[in-house]
Amino acid sequence: SERLKLLVEHAFPTCTAPHCQKASWRGDLDQQTPHAQGGATCECNIRPLCRACHRLKTAGLLVPEQRNAPGEPPGTTTWVTRTGRAYTALPHTPLPTARTDGPRQTVDVPAYEEPPPF
Repeated sequence: SERLKLLVEHAFPTCTAPHCQKASWRGDLDQQTPHAQGGATCECNIRPLCRACHRLKTAGLLVPEQRNAPGEPPGTTTWVTRTGRAYTALPHTPLPTARTDGPRQTVDVPAYEEPPPF
């Protein structure tokens, strides 16, 4: 439905394939577990993929595997290529917004162990 499409597009603003930054509203909605294999048509099973990534998945050249390991955020997916390389895509996490209606709060920003390679 249109409401489900909007929910998924807001939850995932870009394609959920690794290293792909195309806007989700321009792509396709894909069921991670196909309906024929018992996959539900709900926000828990639908992710946006750009047309190119969706075709790679449909052809079997990229195979997503849901991960449910402790310590990983829900929605983490490992994509395996036909050559056996694995890429882990973390779910989109929006930046926390500051509240303006109450007392001032600080937001903890996670520290990275290694600096970016500039």
